[in-house]
Amino acid sequence: MYLVKSLGIAPAVIGNGNTVQCVANQYVIVEDSAILSFQNDTVAWEVVAGPDFKDVMLGLSGVSDDGAGDVPGASVTAGVTVADSNIGGGLHQTVFTLTDVDVVMTDAGAAGTHGSLQLLDLPAGLIDHIGSTSSLAIVSDATGLAADASLIASVGTVTTATDNATLLTTEADLIPSTACTLTASAGAMAGKSTVTEKALHDGTATAINAFLNFAAPDADSTGDDTITVNGTVTLTWINLGDN
Repeated sequence: MYLVKSLGIAPAVIGNGNTVQCVANQYVIVEDSAILSFQNDTVAWEVVAGPDFKDVMLGLSGVSDDGAGDVPGASVTAGVTVADSNIGGGLHQTVFTLTDVDVVMTDAGAAGTHGSLQLLDLPAGLIDHIGSTSSLAIVSDATGLAADASLIASVGTVTTATDNATLLTTEADLIPSTACTLTASAGAMAGKSTVTEKALHDGTATAINAFLNFAAPDADSTGDDTITVNGTVTLTWINLGDN
């Protein structure tokens, strides 16, 4: 098996009669029997790894050009790192590692308190969200949040709205609202997608984003606070192409 990168828009016969239509900077896995045409056309293709290629982890920080999307500069500075495994045919598994990342929780009175962190600006295209998981440890400064606050968390394609303390629809369309109740100002989020979140997202006109979102009800918040987050968020998705 070989890992090959497309340098432009082109069809590719990857083995056993299978053909895929590639966009620029797309990675595909090519069988040994089909690699010769890729090796002979260095204008259209770059052979990245092989012949023993099984899987490749591409370390990303900041803006990437390999079709995995853009990591916001502010998030990188805050302590977010990302590794993207491009398995081929547009399929990605993107793992975000958060190390002592501070998320500001802004109190909105009767609407509760809210905070968000942008993880990724996905590439333009029709994005098929396969499923996502999270494993996060959260500690509050306890300046505004109660020590036993009923914090909830999600991953969605928009930031947390400030008119309520729930995380619904596009605020939670990658990982649904998940309880993260604090004990002595500390808690954990172990979130996972359901069948509902396995869906297509149209980013052909405007690329979609992925946000880690938090909220808590008014009863548990008396003012602004900061929560510190450690752990991982894993997104698995396919870019079906742009038009």
